[in-house]
Amino acid sequence: MLSRLDASAWSHELLGNSDAAAPKIARLVNRAQCSRSGDLLSRRVDPSELAADHPIRGLLDARADLQDSLIRNDLDATFAIMSRFVGGRHSVSRTDQTMKRIIMTSVGNGFAAEANYWLRRIVGHRIDDMPDSAYGTWLADGYVAAIQDQKPHLHDLDLTIEWPSEGRRRYRTKRLLMPLNDGYDG
Repeated sequence: MLSRLDASAWSHELLGNSDAAAPKIARLVNRAQCSRSGDLLSRRVDPSELAADHPIRGLLDARADLQDSLIRNDLDATFAIMSRFVGGRHSVSRTDQTMKRIIMTSVGNGFAAEANYWLRRIVGHRIDDMPDSAYGTWLADGYVAAIQDQKPHLHDLDLTIEWPSEGRRRYRTKRLLMPLNDGYDG
């Protein structure tokens, strides 16, 4: 049995054996990967290019306060700082030392409705387990790069995300990935 989600509807197909299923699955995967080439675009930006009053600049300037609130494990204070600058368009994630599992630990509620819906459901799970797996993997790769660099990464983004019940949605925004140490070594 081969089940797949096309657009917003499930389709099911009964195949005789694995010899019949393997090439069909390979074609579906190849088609899905090829069609996403322009969907997840990112351009790294030097933070010095931000206007003095840009909200993300304020967040960068508050890095020490964010670090302190995470060390105290005070997510309320962390969210209050982030909310002051970027509203509810923020999240906190954690990783293990291998960086193979980046777990979304909390999310603000200032994103678009479809993103709020899915981001709330990803809390406690790996970020690459997003309903749009290409987007989730792309997110995880960006997080790993910023963590390895141990510096904030600022990007201009042009994204087309495939939401299960909403279809494809395009977003143009800035993203700041700011690695912080929460004081936990586990």
